[in-house]
Amino acid sequence: MVFCMSEPLCRGRPQLQCWIQGEQKVDIAVTVGSSTAFYTTAASNITITPGVAFARTYTLGGGTAPYVATSSFPSVATVSISGNQMTITGVQISTTAATITIRDAAGATLTTSVTVGTVPLTMNPIELKAPIGVIFRSVITGGTPPYHTVILDNCATNVHIVQGNILEATTALACEGAVITVVDANNQTVAVKFTVTAGTVGLQVAPSALTIPESPNTPDLSLLVYGANGPLQVFTTNTGVLAPQTPIKNADGTYTIVLTGGNTCYSGSGVDNTNPPNGTFTDLKGIPTLLIQPIDDVPPRPTIAITITVLDSTGRQGTSVLNVKDNGLGGVGCL
Repeated sequence: MVFCMSEPLCRGRPQLQCWIQGEQKVDIAVTVGSSTAFYTTAASNITITPGVAFARTYTLGGGTAPYVATSSFPSVATVSISGNQMTITGVQISTTAATITIRDAAGATLTTSVTVGTVPLTMNPIELKAPIGVIFRSVITGGTPPYHTVILDNCATNVHIVQGNILEATTALACEGAVITVVDANNQTVAVKFTVTAGTVGLQVAPSALTIPESPNTPDLSLLVYGANGPLQVFTTNTGVLAPQTPIKNADGTYTIVLTGGNTCYSGSGVDNTNPPNGTFTDLKGIPTLLIQPIDDVPPRPTIAITITVLDSTGRQGTSVLNVKDNGLGGVGCL
């Protein structure tokens, strides 16, 4: 004769205690399941692209938790479970499908066949024409990262992949029909064809022109250079006024050139020899009369123009013209 009684629920698994013929005690664990059949949102056949970035996550439900899953070919696709979320990750392209087997705690089983493939490797643009010294970029899509480059000539320099999927290079020498090949992790390839013309594109120096009044206390000024390939050389037509300092490369690839401020006064103020002065600086001796105008006025000296020239490593150059203007105060404010 068998007599049983139920123990209180413990961790979701109630227990029966049974006695056989009133002497032998047997504990029987009882698993409490769901009234919903075990299911997954994954289709019975799926195709994924290899790489963590392309992993897919599906929901598990019903049946009896916890759930476990295994892959028949972990070298092709792996599977992991966190709670009721199942993530399948493609490892490498294979003609053999991996079978993902999912089980609940009660032994119910589901399967999903996983094929690991890829989308074609492409780039945009795939052809370009540019002068020497231009930085060009082409966006990579498809394939399987990471990507790397193969280049067989020296028509371009500084060829590399930025932000994971952008080919960047700088045209260096004039040539036609040059090719940069991009290769993905599964050895798919795509080529960018480019022609480099003999001309060079000028550097952009900002501001390209600036006028300031003469002053004994002119502050430091800054020029910003865009699209340059360092190192840079900087030249000036006046080393004594607003002399350029060593260029500093910024995080965004531009360069800053600081022009040293200080005394920008010059002996260019006009002299009004009219008696009394009339402020025109244009009267000549005897005009309007000899007594009033014994000698000619001295007109103000024209604005001084200082040209800053920037030359990069590829021979491209840009300029900025700084005009130091007479302050019009007849010497007041300048030493």
